[in-house]
Amino acid sequence: MPTPSRATDTDASLLIVGASARAAAEAAHRCGLSVDAIDLFGDLDLSDACRASVVADDLTVDAVERAWSELPHPKSYSGWLPVGGLENRPDVWCLLDQLVGVPASGSAEPRQALSQLRDPACWKRWALESGLGFPETRWRAPHGATENPNADPPARWLTKSTTSAGGLSVSIWEPNRDGDNARTPEGAEGRSSRYWQREVIGADYSALAWCQEGDMEWLGATRQWSGLKACGAEPFWYCGSLGPVSLGRHESAVRAFLSRAARETNWTGCMGVDLRLSDSTAWVLEINPRYPAGAEVLERASGRSLAARAAGQDSRLPVSEPSGDSCWGKLIWYLPAGERRRSRSLDRHVPGFGAEADLHDLPRAGLEIVGPAPGFTVTARLPNSSETLDLLIERGRYGETLIFELI
Repeated sequence: MPTPSRATDTDASLLIVGASARAAAEAAHRCGLSVDAIDLFGDLDLSDACRASVVADDLTVDAVERAWSELPHPKSYSGWLPVGGLENRPDVWCLLDQLVGVPASGSAEPRQALSQLRDPACWKRWALESGLGFPETRWRAPHGATENPNADPPARWLTKSTTSAGGLSVSIWEPNRDGDNARTPEGAEGRSSRYWQREVIGADYSALAWCQEGDMEWLGATRQWSGLKACGAEPFWYCGSLGPVSLGRHESAVRAFLSRAARETNWTGCMGVDLRLSDSTAWVLEINPRYPAGAEVLERASGRSLAARAAGQDSRLPVSEPSGDSCWGKLIWYLPAGERRRSRSLDRHVPGFGAEADLHDLPRAGLEIVGPAPGFTVTARLPNSSETLDLLIERGRYGETLIFELI
């Protein structure tokens, strides 16, 4: 872990809470902030970046309250930062606003804004108003969808949930196996969190903004990968990001989309939008109003820390910008279904990768993991070329031999 450089003369501290806090904690630590974290993994390198980190059993109110009580330091923070999964837990979000005393979203009552930012009906309206596409979406199972004569090629429908993250609740809808068809119509009160969406074809991207009381600051875009068999992932699972990249002629419309979402919800904090780009259309897939996974590569490229912003501090990082022909990439390496591994004791720097490539999210030594499950993350500064993903996968394979042994 590099020696942090103080970004401010104040004794700033930050609490980070969510499924995996490591990436945000490292960025905050490098800015000189004191960091505490509550997450689901408690990885070794998270401990390196924190004064204290506590593993929560789940992201429920009771579990987070227990974890809060186990934090050993005086609980006085300049702010707190939500990471993966917290956007789907407004009760936990409100609890942390109360415990920390500084609202993460800039609002004393974030429930309404979160409900809008996680609502496909709002995504659709903002997308169409901004000149973007939005896939056909239904709150009832689409009977006969695979026989739709207007689908060219024949339609494939996905079943999704507004309360999931990282693609974990996305699957292909199979009419003969899905008996849960009696869903509440779109727009009705009390509708289910589950919905169906026609799959659109294209490459996956994400755009990130920092919002401040309804104003939007563009931070950049990343290329995303999901469902890669080569790194052990299940279909639709988030696998990694490469950035910064250009959205080309779609960028102005994506900026307009994020501005509309920020303005209508009066949001403060991170806002990411997942996109699928075809030759003619940029399709909005979802909004994530928290620190997203792809933020790490943009932070490394730009030398800015979103975690520091959340604490109200100078966000400069001791990281040089990549040249025009290089990007930062990250890849999550999964253990495939049914495979069992035990983690070894390992220094976090990977021999032979060079000064700008590392393993992250390292499991504690002796931990037994059964797939499908995330094993670790590899990051690297690489050429922005068609070979970038292959290089990350190669390094992931090497990393697995260093970190794990067969059981």
